[in-house]
Amino acid sequence: MMEAAYTVLQSAVANLYSITLPCPPCSSPWSIHLDYEELKYVSQQWVKTRFSSHLPSAGAESCHGPSYAHGLLRDDLTLLSCVAYPKGMRSRMIPIVKLMYWFFIIDNILDEPSEMGTDTESADVLLARVVDVMEGREESESRTKLNVCVKKQKTIAIIVDTAREWWNEMRALGMSCRLQARMVKSMTEYLNAHRFLIIHRSSSPQAVLDMENYLHYRGMAGGWWPCLVAMEFGLDLHLEEEVLSHPYIRALQRSTAWHVYWVNDVASFKKELLEDNIQCNLIPVLYVKRVIETEARRSKTGIELQTVVNEATSIIREEDANWVRLVSDIRSCEMLMPTGNEQPCLRRRQDLETYMEAMGHWRSGNLYYHLASERYGICATIDGYVQAPDFRANYVVRLQN
Repeated sequence: MMEAAYTVLQSAVANLYSITLPCPPCSSPWSIHLDYEELKYVSQQWVKTRFSSHLPSAGAESCHGPSYAHGLLRDDLTLLSCVAYPKGMRSRMIPIVKLMYWFFIIDNILDEPSEMGTDTESADVLLARVVDVMEGREESESRTKLNVCVKKQKTIAIIVDTAREWWNEMRALGMSCRLQARMVKSMTEYLNAHRFLIIHRSSSPQAVLDMENYLHYRGMAGGWWPCLVAMEFGLDLHLEEEVLSHPYIRALQRSTAWHVYWVNDVASFKKELLEDNIQCNLIPVLYVKRVIETEARRSKTGIELQTVVNEATSIIREEDANWVRLVSDIRSCEMLMPTGNEQPCLRRRQDLETYMEAMGHWRSGNLYYHLASERYGICATIDGYVQAPDFRANYVVRLQN
């Protein structure tokens, strides 16, 4: 049944350009780092230097992954970094920007079937070597002796070396031991989730995840939890464990993560559908779910792709409203926001307001990047890099041919 529904979904490619994307709602204000232009210049020089031997020949199309620096420069991941972390300390933004570039590189490599998206052996070597770097272990010589082709060995080396670079820089710039431990844990969960998706893709290439598995693995493979650690590092925030573990704070973290993931799913749907990489995207998961429900009811009414796109946007709208409610609940919680005028109370309130504002910036910055960058083939404003779109406006974005 899942494979049949997948085939029906693939047939929607012919009508893809008639689909409109309702602008996903976001109630958080938008901002950008004051040093964006300087950081962009520095990061572009870094990309050209680190990946100089992998630049395409003149006129070559950019591809996904570390083989070409051209695509990385076009995607301008410094923009994403600067709208997601608009108040990050200048000295700590460079390794954060490198982390963002690294995330997009490894995501593309692990998602793309022509790279490691179905190659479990090569992916296992890559993931194990990254974990070795994160945990400070010497890389096992046996990892490099497995049956991995020369091209993929080179790719693995680039990704591992880049991880080592931003990780060493973060620690050298004062990342606390507690944040380091959280980064290792969240990064390991992220990599393990990708491993499951690679196994799933290689064994069932035409099977979209069911909703239960989608919610579990998308929640880890999306990569936002390491970015949350980077957010605290960039702001030099040191919230107590009793605050971070509070149910309201955990709920706000999850709500932020899902808003980020679902905005990405909606914005990247066209790109992923054309690349036949839709196993873990909200829209195909909803589409297949609706097709199966229709079959169970023996209904002859077909499922319109536009209807499912609208449903995905409604889910984002509900999560946005949930996020606003959670912020209100946190501000009303005496344990989290003590009302006293003593210095510890004032500091707690100030730090939590900074923390919530920063998560809001991630939501709005992520949405802005998806609408303004060239990466996903959509653009909500002509001068998207200059003026942010009105996230609350009732308008749609039409996919570009």
